[in-house]
Amino acid sequence: MMGHRLFVVRGVAFFGMAGTEEELIHHAAIRPDDPTPRLVYADWLEERDPERAELIRLSPRSDPGHQAREEELLRKRGHQWAGPLSNLAHTWQFHGGLVTRAEGGENLLLSGDHWTKHAVHHLRLHLAPGTRMPEGPSLPTHLRRLEIAGNEGVARTWLPRLRSALPATVEQLVLERCGLDTESTRMADRAGLFAQLVHLELRDNRMFGDNALRALAQSSANRLRSLTIHHANITPVALGELLANAPFPLLEELRVVLPASFPAGPALHALFPKFQTGPWAGQLRHLELAGLPLGVDGHLSLALNRGLHLERLGLAHGRVATEGQHLLQGGAGVEGVRELDLSGNDLETQHIQLLARSTHWGALEKLHLARNRVTDGGMKSLLEEGPIGGQLTRLDLSRNRVGGPGFMAISACPKLRFLALGGNYLGPEAIEALWEEGSLPALEEIDFSASPLEEKILRILRTRLKSGLKTLALSDHAAGMLASKPCPALAGLTKVRLLGKPDWRLARTVFERTGAMEVEFIDEGRAWRRNRHALETQLKASG
Repeated sequence: MMGHRLFVVRGVAFFGMAGTEEELIHHAAIRPDDPTPRLVYADWLEERDPERAELIRLSPRSDPGHQAREEELLRKRGHQWAGPLSNLAHTWQFHGGLVTRAEGGENLLLSGDHWTKHAVHHLRLHLAPGTRMPEGPSLPTHLRRLEIAGNEGVARTWLPRLRSALPATVEQLVLERCGLDTESTRMADRAGLFAQLVHLELRDNRMFGDNALRALAQSSANRLRSLTIHHANITPVALGELLANAPFPLLEELRVVLPASFPAGPALHALFPKFQTGPWAGQLRHLELAGLPLGVDGHLSLALNRGLHLERLGLAHGRVATEGQHLLQGGAGVEGVRELDLSGNDLETQHIQLLARSTHWGALEKLHLARNRVTDGGMKSLLEEGPIGGQLTRLDLSRNRVGGPGFMAISACPKLRFLALGGNYLGPEAIEALWEEGSLPALEEIDFSASPLEEKILRILRTRLKSGLKTLALSDHAAGMLASKPCPALAGLTKVRLLGKPDWRLARTVFERTGAMEVEFIDEGRAWRRNRHALETQLKASG
């Protein structure tokens, strides 16, 4: 048996003993950006599990050869290294050789040793209707981000009790479909839930209205740097009060996404002037006001305001085509914007040309143009007439009118890593252009989920390798057709995203036909994820 052992890595000494694996993992977990504790753990593993030690040493590197070896090791022994967690979680993810993310049901909170040998920072819980919080819930010691996707009863039954169970390390909280309303917001605040948060995201809480927003603004959430309110029942009146009063002194990111465009009115017209005169104007780095059209004056002042320092700007469903042409032409207010969301704005070729020819969008790297009227001419202008095409890393063109010439222009983008194309004029010749040797050399994820795919396209996906492709998104129908035959070209995939309701038989077929380690179903905005081992465990349990 080994006794005491001193590790010296890069001039840093660590003292450990046989049987103190949890201590080594603890050091790695509390210093996630420092590779030294992980390398110390790799030394400890060298004589006990050489392959695990190799995985940890490979993980911080970005060399393609190292990435391939890392994937090979995880396919071979990932479920074993996940330990007891593999029988409880729907999915888990390794980063730096350690499990840092897990997702599953309330059984993950039952007391046990499934957290002790992992550095889980990110936990997502799916709670079925009527689910009760276990007594003395067990949460990862090093947890930083907690997501709860629940039902209408979660806000009042879980949130007041949750605070006492949360580790002090938790700074990010996401509440999705939890029934958050005014009273539960106040209850959660009285329990101290908001006081430690840096990031708060409220998604699809339809009972969260104006009074709930006012209660949140008066809460103890003084450390917030990021606030997201997605599909709530708020109006421009309460939002204008929030922008004018700016109650969170450290806020850098504000995202408000309404389910549909709000009708014009005095409160809406006054919204952006309140923002510009408030203290957040020069402080925010990310501003998204989706479904809240700013009007001609609002878009113009946004483009010209030299006091803004925005890096991400979202104006989906904001009537930009009719009211925001000054914004497309740009100005000092948008010169630092690296990510722009113009989805659902009825943009046509002439609008895209304004964007492409402007000298003020030189920093743009990520562009979302879903659900517009973009044609081949608009695409060629965007990618060939200005600097944008040479620097884009993410492009969402789903549900537009792009065809062959547009795809030819896209295929020349040298840095593009993500591309969404569903809902356009997809044909085999378009996929041939994108799959051609040397086209899109950096592409890692492609999304066809908004399109039915004909058999000729599916044949290309099955049989022709697209080097570097890691994630493929399809409709569930297209995925069923794709996986009906062997898919040798998809052996290198790590993830398949499917638009449709969860279908475990389809998921198992996709796992068998591709190299994917994880399958994600998206249905009505809700995400269900399973990895290979978790799916097999669930199928065996259900008989």
